[in-house]
Amino acid sequence: MKIDVSRGLRPSKRVPRGSSFLTTCNGAVGRDGVLQVMDSFTAESIAPMQVTGTDDLNYTCILSHTAADANKPVTGGSYATYWSQTGTAGVAWVTGKAYSKGIDDGFPYPQQFVFTKMTIVCSLTDIFELVSGVLEWKLTVTGGDTWRALDFNDFIYMSNSTVSVIRDPLTKLYSISSHPVASALCDMNGQVVIGAPVI
Repeated sequence: MKIDVSRGLRPSKRVPRGSSFLTTCNGAVGRDGVLQVMDSFTAESIAPMQVTGTDDLNYTCILSHTAADANKPVTGGSYATYWSQTGTAGVAWVTGKAYSKGIDDGFPYPQQFVFTKMTIVCSLTDIFELVSGVLEWKLTVTGGDTWRALDFNDFIYMSNSTVSVIRDPLTKLYSISSHPVASALCDMNGQVVIGAPVI
């Protein structure tokens, strides 16, 4: 039996189930102006990046990082922490380039935030920014709950209930912040208001 759920959450559990209200909406998405439950929802996977090592073999990124001599496959002393000898689509390795292990986390990832001046895509632990149509890895953090984020043009404040992250408006770099970690965020006339802070 299909239940019309366009009226949203029901006010209490005492309201009969067939009353066109819900008390929870796990796995529900908006479609055609109506909140609907999907039979299955699989997040789109974002493939890890691949390079050609100094031995002319292909290497797949297994830990997002910025390329440096120490992690160059296979001459870098710590390359095995970042690369696995697999794949068939390797390109030239470039010093200073951000390499990503991709996103293979299940629902609800990847999360996408379309802001005034940028689009940010998050996995459980990695933050990407869409730059000229390409997702660029920006930061790896400790996993937590789903991400919450606030848009202040070039400045972004984000939290996953485990860490808080800011995007510096001048350098455009992302970093873990000393600001409180939060479970809820709100922009109140340009001021960050947080809920359930962890101090």
